[in-house]
Amino acid sequence: MVRLNKNGGPKNPEKVDRLCALFTDLSNKDMKRDLYIVSQVIRTGRMLLNDSKKGPAHVQYRRPYGCAVLAMSDVLQIISELKEEKDFVLKVYTCNNENEWYQIHENIIRKSSTKYTAPSTNYGLIISLQLLRGDMDQVRREHPLIFSRGVAITRKLGFPDVIMPGESHPT
Repeated sequence: MVRLNKNGGPKNPEKVDRLCALFTDLSNKDMKRDLYIVSQVIRTGRMLLNDSKKGPAHVQYRRPYGCAVLAMSDVLQIISELKEEKDFVLKVYTCNNENEWYQIHENIIRKSSTKYTAPSTNYGLIISLQLLRGDMDQVRREHPLIFSRGVAITRKLGFPDVIMPGESHPT
């Protein structure tokens, strides 16, 4: 989660390089599936962007603003050939009907362009991706700088093919 200021920049720019997530437990089979990185932009503040100063200023509402999607199939070949991070720009789209906010990412993926709108300005997110291979101990040894930044470990959600009695799986 990144908090932005009213101009769209990071509220705490000194912390930007520490906003990292390490996606673990992804097999080669998983990497061949349709994987997407989905970013949601939530606006906090007054109910509407053009609200006047009427009403209590201390009330903060969370409202959907936009969504960006990056298909991993588009970038996997690029990042698997590189040894360092690569930046990608994600265009942020806004929902035409706020009632359909819960499925905006699916509409962007399916290119149902009547359901969302591209903002008139060049508004987007920049993310850096790097593909790391090996088990967690090996990755920790080979890339100690990533772990010194306070990386968030993100495990795969789902269940194994076979669950034995008494076994517990965090995935």
